[in-house]
Amino acid sequence: MNAIVLNKGLSFAEVFKNIAMIGEICWQDENATQLIDSMNDRLDEIQETMFDVEEEPTLAFCVWLEPIFLSGNGTFVSEIMYKAMGENAYDDMTSYPEITMESMLERDPEYLFVTGMMMETSGQAVLDMLKNHTLWSETSAVQNDKVYVFVGQAENLFNRPGPRMVDGVELMAKILHSDVFNVTIPYVLENDYADWVSGSASFEAPSNAIFQVNNDHINALTGPAANIFDTASEYVAQGVILLPARPYLEQFGIEPLSSVIGDDHLKNL
Repeated sequence: MNAIVLNKGLSFAEVFKNIAMIGEICWQDENATQLIDSMNDRLDEIQETMFDVEEEPTLAFCVWLEPIFLSGNGTFVSEIMYKAMGENAYDDMTSYPEITMESMLERDPEYLFVTGMMMETSGQAVLDMLKNHTLWSETSAVQNDKVYVFVGQAENLFNRPGPRMVDGVELMAKILHSDVFNVTIPYVLENDYADWVSGSASFEAPSNAIFQVNNDHINALTGPAANIFDTASEYVAQGVILLPARPYLEQFGIEPLSSVIGDDHLKNL
């Protein structure tokens, strides 16, 4: 089995490099360039729409609630916030720090975004829980109905760095600046999130899919494909195994294979 390891995708710049690499491996350089250009065009359109926006509301993007883990600086989610003209209330922390409820009350961001990662209840149940919670109910976001929950494919916009990051920017921008976009986004977004963004190309790839390329593709590379991590679990945790290509399998002509990667495979890379 051949595997190509990509950058972690902590920024749009890294994701663009990943897309270009996949295009080169699969002899789809032109399609890769067109994809990158289309993403940049959409980002430009979003920025142009918000040209007159002066205020950037504060927000916290929680990936877990008990305990509270959220997106700090140096993450692709933080860059999505920035491009959506929002201010990360935890920009002084890096990666995905654990914070206390006291910290949340002290910083009191205007907006609260929650992903459904490992969520055992519905998005609406999460909203209800926050409203009825002794402490969460004291936050401005909850009191002012500025809490949004992302589930399913909507959640993947913020969990998997790839082409759909642009959808994440547009969706967040429309929430933070609804008056500019003249749209009202629902408080719970699921697999139908694409109804609220333009130019979305959502695609649900097989679970645990990896992508096979032959030796000719690999030999065509100039220079190393990527750095090697120590364990397969780290690959999966970082979401770096060709995930940026998942929504565009057909465009790149990549065959998805249902598989599980173990340490033995990685040692042979």
